[in-house]
Amino acid sequence: MGNNKKYSIYILECCDGSYYTGITSDLQHRVDVHNSAGKYCAQHTKSRRPVKLVFSISNIESGFLARSGEKYIKSLTRAKKEKLIANDENMINLLLKRIFNDDV
Repeated sequence: MGNNKKYSIYILECCDGSYYTGITSDLQHRVDVHNSAGKYCAQHTKSRRPVKLVFSISNIESGFLARSGEKYIKSLTRAKKEKLIANDENMINLLLKRIFNDDV
């Protein structure tokens, strides 16, 4: 049987207004972990709780593609991340092109 795992790329807004970008195969669980400050919570979000999910793109077929998108988002300026969060069509298309290396 093949691996049916799907991935999500997400952006969290922390209580101090900073952003955290990550990938996961279980989005709600991962957000809950960030808010719990438990063992698997990222260092950045541990001291900046509560966090709120402000952007996600889901159903990505491979971890490699999800990591590619995560890396791209992390390279963006704050202003460009805010365009993604606002669902700016041009920014979404740039992200999709980067993830899938394809014309959207």
